[in-house]
Amino acid sequence: MDLHEQISLIELCLEHDVFDVSKIIKWADEQIMLSPGAEEWMIELSLYKGNNKHEVIEILHKKFGYPSFRSFTTLIAALCFFFKYKGIEAETFFSILAIEKDSSFYKVKESEDIAAIKEVCKIGDLLESQNYDEPSLETATERLNTLFNISSNKHLKVEEFLKSVT
Repeated sequence: MDLHEQISLIELCLEHDVFDVSKIIKWADEQIMLSPGAEEWMIELSLYKGNNKHEVIEILHKKFGYPSFRSFTTLIAALCFFFKYKGIEAETFFSILAIEKDSSFYKVKESEDIAAIKEVCKIGDLLESQNYDEPSLETATERLNTLFNISSNKHLKVEEFLKSVT
């Protein structure tokens, strides 16, 4: 996983309150230690004293532009991490997925990504038509297990990276 994709994951985590700013500052400190020469953005993050996620995201945007994932299944792998390890509520999980699936940042090229987006749309329709009631959340969770397995197996590096930041 390249640095640009790591930054995209960090931004996603900040936007959805999965990581707090202090975790990202610690990660930047580690990047400085691992790097033969610290870049300006690393130093700026490392020295950041605030707690405003939008200011941190702006620092990242100055260097890397807006986030982009190589595939939609990378996004799903990240969301699996949120769900598994951060304990976000199922409704929140599905809401994030519904918002993010419409983003123009994803490079949808692989048939696996197209199939994943179609499945997410079907799950979203189910949840909306049932007003996110308990049975629809259970059904949606079951249907997502297949996507979880595909995404997690394909993108183990996503989970490894996110664990390293937490």
